[in-house]
Amino acid sequence: MIAQWMLGAIAFSLLCGVAALAAERGLRALGRQTRLVWAAALAIAAMWPVIARVILVPPVDRITGAPATAVVLDVNATVSAANPFFPAAIFARIDDVLLSTWAIATILLLLQLVLAVRTLRRVGRQAQRVNVNGEQVLVDDTLGPAVIGLIAPTIVIPAWLLGMDDALRTLVLRHEREHCRVGDPALVWLSVVATTLLPWNFALWWISQRLRLAMEIDCDARTVATDEDRTRYAKLLLLIAQRKMSARFVPMLSDSQSHLGRRISAMHSEPERRPALRAAVACGVAILAVTGACSSRMVSNLTSPTPASNASTTGTRAEIAAASPGSASSSADDQVPKLLTGTAGLLYPAELRAAKATGPVVAMYIVNVDGTVDTTSLKVLMSAHPAFTTVVRNALPALRYDPARKAGKAVRGLTQQYFMFDLARDGSATATAPPTPPLPPARPTTTAAPSPQPEGKIYFDFQVEMPVSLLEGSVGPTYPQQLREARVQGVVLAQYVVDVTGRADMTTFKVLKSDHDSFSDAVRTALSEMQFNPALLGGQPVRQLVQQPFQFALDSKPR
Repeated sequence: MIAQWMLGAIAFSLLCGVAALAAERGLRALGRQTRLVWAAALAIAAMWPVIARVILVPPVDRITGAPATAVVLDVNATVSAANPFFPAAIFARIDDVLLSTWAIATILLLLQLVLAVRTLRRVGRQAQRVNVNGEQVLVDDTLGPAVIGLIAPTIVIPAWLLGMDDALRTLVLRHEREHCRVGDPALVWLSVVATTLLPWNFALWWISQRLRLAMEIDCDARTVATDEDRTRYAKLLLLIAQRKMSARFVPMLSDSQSHLGRRISAMHSEPERRPALRAAVACGVAILAVTGACSSRMVSNLTSPTPASNASTTGTRAEIAAASPGSASSSADDQVPKLLTGTAGLLYPAELRAAKATGPVVAMYIVNVDGTVDTTSLKVLMSAHPAFTTVVRNALPALRYDPARKAGKAVRGLTQQYFMFDLARDGSATATAPPTPPLPPARPTTTAAPSPQPEGKIYFDFQVEMPVSLLEGSVGPTYPQQLREARVQGVVLAQYVVDVTGRADMTTFKVLKSDHDSFSDAVRTALSEMQFNPALLGGQPVRQLVQQPFQFALDSKPR
């Protein structure tokens, strides 16, 4: 979504600005000029978020099919954690407002730009051409000292400057000539275009101001040669600042009164002590900022309408979602996490054992690539008693899994595990976490009819021999047209019962999590038409409770 992309672009631009600021400190310590560092930061901060959104494929897109259809995952499929900082439903409602505000602001700034170009052209036509100290310049009543023109830069000075002494005029012309020589007008227009097209990115405005300041400080350093020049030049800056208006569109001798103090301080600053050490420290900070800007999380925020989630769900969505054996992208080498046999039972809480209390705990958590459990990702979906929940939480570090695999490679995977606390016949207490049961072996045909299962009883997937699976050829939910056009993505986690006929009992349908109401409606509509292979127990179909994620994801390259 646009709002999320904007936030990602602002964060990226801030990191670029921090890197440029650190690099500037290092270069200043070594006595080098810095305007090109800020120019590079501005160009990258303005262009990369736009380019990345076009040329980079978000990780989630690699698991999807055609953009018009929602991806239906297996009953045991994994689903990425919701991002608490970027709720899709909220941002979807404000995208239209943001786009309208963006368009209005850009149009107003473009109008200002057009008026400025007309003013500069008028100055170029009407200003008087005069030879001052051997330099052909334009003399205007209000504008200057400045440089106008991008292809053929021309120096403009105000008429009152002609009445000043020759030494001051020489400094003014030398300053403006330096701007022309190094191509500063092009950098000024780069900043103007960037802030005009992306007016909402306040980080670009800050970088643009730092670029203007760096240009003037660099030009001052090239202009001033002696201590006597420094004193005269500082007074000249103060004088010109009092007698002219600042212009956003041209390099000017005294661009902003707020920058005068920094420029004068830079001219009179003493050489840095231990410049190499200062430059090394600044370089380290710049590298850290660049690393942050190039991180996978930042790339996800710039390319996907659903940015990367928090640290507890580290690992790409592709690694997690593709680990499901029932998803469209899974292969023969894919598998979900499986609890290893021999895992110790859980200790039965003494007070509940005395009260003969029993019941299950259904937990969801991420299994790391080494088979350990990421305890920070624990989410309890159902619990018969808080004491049972505490026992499960304390036991998680000791559990070991065969991790999820994608194309044979171990990846992080989200699993849903059932823990049953039950009293054994001999009075002892056991609590086990059974792995997902394997498919039952083929049964010999017998003449005796198997005992029928009660139609009203509902089973969990771990209680049946063959869990519910989607019937081949069954069509999943349709992507809502409005959300697809707005490039809104999301997940719906639904709970329902599949009856013995392989149809979803819509009276049991419940949405546990949804990123948008339209996604929920699409799932509800599709489930009433979808067909499943019913769960089997003892060779007979039974009713099974299903918790199934439906992921709505856009493919960056329609297939």
